[in-house]
Amino acid sequence: MGTKAYTSQVNQAYTSSLNQAYPAGESEGAPVVYDLEDLESLVLVNGATYSDGELTLVRSSSQYAWLPDSDDYDTLGGDMKIEVSFKFNSVPTGTASANYFGILGKHTGGSLWVGWMITSAKNLIRIFANDGTPTGADGTNYAVTWATGHWYTVVVIYSNTLNNMTVTLDGVEIMNKIPNDFPAQNTNYKLHFGASPTNGDGNIIRYFDGQIKDVRITQF
Repeated sequence: MGTKAYTSQVNQAYTSSLNQAYPAGESEGAPVVYDLEDLESLVLVNGATYSDGELTLVRSSSQYAWLPDSDDYDTLGGDMKIEVSFKFNSVPTGTASANYFGILGKHTGGSLWVGWMITSAKNLIRIFANDGTPTGADGTNYAVTWATGHWYTVVVIYSNTLNNMTVTLDGVEIMNKIPNDFPAQNTNYKLHFGASPTNGDGNIIRYFDGQIKDVRITQF
């Protein structure tokens, strides 16, 4: 799998595979960047398609994707930023669990949530994290009226140093709070796109309907 040049707040090469990103030590003071623009190893499920940097998912066909070896990457501790862009072909129609559209997550569910996810429901976006204690689950909602055909960009910035989490939607800050459990422990769970896994990596639910692109995880 080849490397590509990538220039942002850091100037370093990266690989498209999550667990092979260059470490920060190669450029003193630079964060580790997992830039997932080129998902060569992405596993596409139930007919999901990936082309020109965009993942296309059809909810009615239970389509989703996941990244192999991403269970090797653990976001527990430290400062980090998660970025993702998405566009709806249809929008969520309810707020019950079955109506959620999963966007991006590295977690498991069931009776005990562990990890983090970015998900959507009717008129809201939710950032969810849990460290493995049910009473500590941190589900943060923000009201938003979704529309089809528009590219939304969500950025989650967590500062372990300051114990603070901020979230922006299309460049506008929508959350600024002290989180309960973020970043949550997620060792051994794979990065999923457009769905939510329960019971480990099985029993997939909350399928997305539309496109996902520009996924990037930076750990400082």
